[in-house]
Amino acid sequence: MTSRPIRLVGTLANHARGKVLAEAMGAAPTDALPQEHGLCLAFGTDFQDQTEVTQNDWAKWAEPAGRTLLLIPPFRLAESVVPVSWRVYRPQKIDSAGAESLAKLLATEVRFELTGTLQAAVDVGGQWKGGGFHTAYFRRHPHSGVFAMTCLPLWSLTILDHREVARNWMERIAGIAGEPTPHTEADREAPQFQPSREHFALMLHLCEREFHGRDEALARLADSPVLAIPEDAARLHLQELEAAGLATDGKLTDTGEAALVASPYGVYATALRRNRQ
Repeated sequence: MTSRPIRLVGTLANHARGKVLAEAMGAAPTDALPQEHGLCLAFGTDFQDQTEVTQNDWAKWAEPAGRTLLLIPPFRLAESVVPVSWRVYRPQKIDSAGAESLAKLLATEVRFELTGTLQAAVDVGGQWKGGGFHTAYFRRHPHSGVFAMTCLPLWSLTILDHREVARNWMERIAGIAGEPTPHTEADREAPQFQPSREHFALMLHLCEREFHGRDEALARLADSPVLAIPEDAARLHLQELEAAGLATDGKLTDTGEAALVASPYGVYATALRRNRQ
């Protein structure tokens, strides 16, 4: 088991592939990027499908020492610019000769390669013999956290027969981010988030209907005849709700629902839920 918590973010949290990672490495699903240090895994497509604003939020989460955001397959064959320019493409051939043990085990299942303004993750043998990257990362400075991506299908059933190899690989990729600073650790002791009236108004909006992502939720808020929250303020409040684990992907989490129901606005939330049925 790695010494740092491993969390599954986005659709990976409830996906069958996430269950493989949970069984093999003790990874735990989470509704949103946590405030603590650790290693967070997400599908590359989840990141690529976000707006650039949200992508920057994800990248910013990985900046403090001790934090690693690792994108795993699948990916879209497209170019991305956050946190730097990088692109995913289909390799013509994978030459796994001399590859590190986990890469060699998974080589026949690899469908992508990486290029761009990235560093090859040499700590885990992140480059094939032919020169293509299978695992790479961006690090803003030598004492910051890591934004990483790998083309190795870490959710493969193969790792269930090679758990120690996979766990060792995870320890090394997480180790690139260094040790969390006292400031980072202090985040755990920060005062508990207390939603304001504006936060509760936004939470009621998320109860009104099912939105397909945060961008749609914010766009529909601008059309609301009842709620008048400036766009920049609404985006900030939603980010704060997400950071506190009360909302994700344009909807309330179970924790968020419980907080809203227990608030002075609970009766309105119940009425909105009833109208949706």
